Amino acid sequence: MTKKTSQNNLLIFLTFLLLVVNYKFFYLFPIGSFGARTNELLFSTLSILSFIIIFNKIRGYNYLFSNFIIILFLFFLIEVFYTIFKYPEPPMDAVKELIPYLSLLSYLTFSSLAQVDLKRFLKIIIVLGTIIAFICILELFLHTHNFELFKIYGFNYGLTSDQLNDQTYLIRNGRSRLIGSDLIDFTGVISIGCLFNKEKYLSKKLLSLNIILVLFYEYYISQTRSTFMCLIFIAIVLVIIKYGKRLNTGITIGTLIITVPIVVTFAIRKIFTIQNNGTEYSTYHRIDEINYYLSIFKEKPIFGNGFLKDKPLYMEDYILIHGDNIYAGNAYSDVGLVGSIAKYGIFGLLLLIMLVIKEFIIIKRNKSLLLIALFIMTLLSMIDLSFLDAERLPSLCIYMAIFDGIAKSKKGV
Repeated sequence: MTKKTSQNNLLIFLTFLLLVVNYKFFYLFPIGSFGARTNELLFSTLSILSFIIIFNKIRGYNYLFSNFIIILFLFFLIEVFYTIFKYPEPPMDAVKELIPYLSLLSYLTFSSLAQVDLKRFLKIIIVLGTIIAFICILELFLHTHNFELFKIYGFNYGLTSDQLNDQTYLIRNGRSRLIGSDLIDFTGVISIGCLFNKEKYLSKKLLSLNIILVLFYEYYISQTRSTFMCLIFIAIVLVIIKYGKRLNTGITIGTLIITVPIVVTFAIRKIFTIQNNGTEYSTYHRIDEINYYLSIFKEKPIFGNGFLKDKPLYMEDYILIHGDNIYAGNAYSDVGLVGSIAKYGIFGLLLLIMLVIKEFIIIKRNKSLLLIALFIMTLLSMIDLSFLDAERLPSLCIYMAIFDGIAKSKKGV
């Protein structure tokens, strides 16, 4: 076995292991103490180890987002010190809050494999995402028949059945809700981009299967309608970009007439409608969250709330994060960019702008519909599910790795 082959196998193994850890070992047994949804502690630990291995063994790759990662870490360190001196909370709490962000070090492993063998990297991502989406669908089906096989984050925000007796309002649309890793959401974006891309990285059957399962998962299992609409929107944009010149005006207009009203109607319903059974309460709650976090940003425009842990020791600090609504606490991750600036201040905005600019420059040099799909999702994430949220950092690292891989291959649309 040559040295190059040995290094490639090492990258494949580490990438596979990182993803399996994020997916909680296919949800075959509970590892709740390491982070409910994505094993944040275990993933961060493995990210550090893989970073050390790759840094010492592998050379010759161009990591286009390395400066962005360094700036992120420097800023997070500043936030830690700010939090320690700003609040009466235990100093180690702020330090512990930094641990999930160490998952950013997985970027080195993902990017290295993407630059060595982009097709294999994408195949690992999509195959595992497809398997996990199927597992989540199967588990919810089994759950409705009073049987549980897998150990996923949990139904209805991770509440146990005993807790649900007093908090049934958390059931969405009258049904149980199962939430898996955030990587499931974003594999759909990658598949859509690959499906329309000129360079055929994966088979259409695999990509189509992944898209179908992810859409089903988003709509019926996790019931994350915003992500579902993002996937539909990205597909529409890519169709127009790829086939707009080939299709006659009538077909293009007809497609828009069919799809746009569906998207607009859904959006209007989410914003202005509240059903009698309360299924649209989440929309109004998000409006409250936006108003609340904007007020936090006005009070603390530089550093925001900082690295306060999710459940601080003091009630006044808890209110800074979650507000004083005893029925539904606020969460940064619900409102994208607004949540980021409330937590990180103006630097949260600047970091996201820096990410967008970097992606745009790479797209201009290496035109690719796959990159355009990722770029659109980056923009949409500012509305909901920000990439700066700790649980989505592995997805961010994968996205940046794909940018590196395509830039390395110098393939066009």
